[in-house]
Amino acid sequence: SSSSVPPQQQQRPQQVVPAETPPPPVPAVQPLQQPRFEDLTIDDDLPLLPRLQRYVQSSIALQRLVHVRMLGEVALEIGQQLTATELVPLLPPLVKDGESIIRQRLCAELKILCLVLMGMTTGGTNKEPPTPEMNAKSNLNSASRIPPSSSSSLLPQIPKPAKSSKYYKVMTHHIFPHLFTLISDPDNEVRRAASENIVKLALRVDQNDVVTLALSIPLRLVKEGQKRAMSSASNPGGPNGTKDPA
Repeated sequence: SSSSVPPQQQQRPQQVVPAETPPPPVPAVQPLQQPRFEDLTIDDDLPLLPRLQRYVQSSIALQRLVHVRMLGEVALEIGQQLTATELVPLLPPLVKDGESIIRQRLCAELKILCLVLMGMTTGGTNKEPPTPEMNAKSNLNSASRIPPSSSSSLLPQIPKPAKSSKYYKVMTHHIFPHLFTLISDPDNEVRRAASENIVKLALRVDQNDVVTLALSIPLRLVKEGQKRAMSSASNPGGPNGTKDPA
């Protein structure tokens, strides 16, 4: 009949058009988080030690710098024992701080911590009371001083550290290694500050430790420089070993 549909049009399959996958949403660009006023304020009511412990680990560089500058002041205030137990554990992150000015300032503060641990400071209101042995030694030193009228000009006598003290060992085993790290710092000013304070401490440590604590540093740096020079001489073309064309 005229209403019949041709066979090729009866079973023609319908083509399924795949739906287009929408593109992933573009994440919104987050604006840089500016420090809030609350983040910049410092609780001045805190005692020196708790305040230092809180803010020297701040995420804000300015707060860290301000409180790194307080390390020596706090060490003079709290004395040897608390310096060893409370301040020395705060040092490792500061040695690797991302701000070079903080690492540079740390060098000078480490020197004060060393002097406190060696008992060579007179500041501080909470210092441990002197023992009878210390008083006797002080009196002996006073009695043996040469009078000012002497014609011989002598350098000021530098007190000797108590090498057997546990605090002296804290200095040699925990603080000097930080100075070793800082004297190899990528920043020139940090290296300069570290070397200057190591030289100052070399006059204070026990004379038997000068070689291991102070002179070992330039010797190590010389050896490292020699290794680099030998490596450059044996490989003049750089790390790939290729020479420049003549």
